[in-house]
Amino acid sequence: MTLEQINAELVEIMGLIDNIDLSKEATPEQIKKMADKPIERVEKVSADKGFTEENLDTAINIFGQAKVKVEKYDPNEEYVEAQSDKTKSKDILVRVSAKKDAVGRIAGKYDELTRKKDVIEKYKKKFDIRHLEQREERKLLANNNRIANNEARWQEIQDFKGKIRMELEDINICLKEIKELEELEKQFKKLKEDKADIAKLKADPSVDKDVIADYEAKIINENESKCKEALEKATKKYPTLKANNLEGSIAKIKGEKRSKIAGAKGSIKKKLGFAEKKYGYKRGFQTFMDKRIQAIKTDEEFLSVFDSAQSELSAKNYTLQLENDKVNDNITSMREGQKIMQEGETGDSKEEPTEEEIQKMMESIPTSKALSLTGEELEDAVYKYLVEQKGKDPNKNHPILKWMSTWHGKQDEWRKSYEEKLRAEAIEKIRSEKQDKKAKVVESKREKFISSLLTRVMKADDKTVKQMDEAAEKNPGQVLEDIYKDMDDDSTR
Repeated sequence: MTLEQINAELVEIMGLIDNIDLSKEATPEQIKKMADKPIERVEKVSADKGFTEENLDTAINIFGQAKVKVEKYDPNEEYVEAQSDKTKSKDILVRVSAKKDAVGRIAGKYDELTRKKDVIEKYKKKFDIRHLEQREERKLLANNNRIANNEARWQEIQDFKGKIRMELEDINICLKEIKELEELEKQFKKLKEDKADIAKLKADPSVDKDVIADYEAKIINENESKCKEALEKATKKYPTLKANNLEGSIAKIKGEKRSKIAGAKGSIKKKLGFAEKKYGYKRGFQTFMDKRIQAIKTDEEFLSVFDSAQSELSAKNYTLQLENDKVNDNITSMREGQKIMQEGETGDSKEEPTEEEIQKMMESIPTSKALSLTGEELEDAVYKYLVEQKGKDPNKNHPILKWMSTWHGKQDEWRKSYEEKLRAEAIEKIRSEKQDKKAKVVESKREKFISSLLTRVMKADDKTVKQMDEAAEKNPGQVLEDIYKDMDDDSTR
């Protein structure tokens, strides 16, 4: 919910509270609803992530006023009425019970909100930016360990590829040969289909015979020549290939190649089975590769599964290294921000701005437009510069200096001086902005902590709030850990 929506909801709750009147004649159900409606709505809105400390203060104020109001209820008159009219006594006492329950629930909600406010205040004081630094350092350590493990596994796969080099070569060669034979099959199949088409055309009296002859000479004869050439080449490579039984002999050779591939794959899987024990790889190597091998569906995928596994590991490390850059920046920002807040604004920064930053800042400074002056405006600017250089009165006319201001050399001198001042101003502004940004890092972390703390406490039941309260002084660690984890989870969404 937005802040405006939450505020609007609190106004509605205030209206419901104002409408509570225990002096009115009402049924027990109506009395119950008087308390139920504002309580249910405040529970819903207070659990929203947009709910703030100011909203909580408002809710406490609303229910505090409500508590004062309902606790003024005095059931004595109704007791007297019940005693005097025995026929109505049961109904009266049921209403009184409902009203007293409503009073208790309204007062109870006020007490609950104030308890939660107290717990929030206690844990706000426990916030320490160093806790967040430690969490980031742990992330860094965990990521570095993962990077090292990934790199070690990458090297193991590389080593294993050397152990199965011959098998991989056999698979690669067989796959290429199968593809060659399939291409040969396609050529002859296409030729057969083309000849069948020609036969149909010849049988059709409506088709010009010369056209058929021309088509046959240019297409069929040419394809026949290519097929013959391909067959001669294939026969030399595969002696068992028979021209008079092309389809059958190709199928037989392909079967032999498939068998050889299966044998190579079996050999690889066998070596994989004892890789950890025989080659000294880290535990889990076989499981790592088996999982990927089981997921593949073709021999082509099997051939590249080890390269793919290495690419996967490299990609993971790139991501982890980029994440580490962010974590390092975060740690640095928190440390520098904390230092600035402790020591105050010094205006100094050892971090030199880049040339790109300087140029961008210079362009954003309004006075940078003076660098593009021309004509009389340029002469006036140069003249003023020369006057200041000579220590003369700028309001008094100096013909020599006025004349010199039109000289190109002096214009260049002015531009250089003006640009140097502008550059110095830009650098100072960049440093100042970076200092401000770093100082705000700690405050922003604190604000996020308070927001997560508020959400967790407002969602908690009475038992949990009591436990949090009891742990606040002597054992606050678990609550802080839960809140920091909420902050981490929220930042990854």
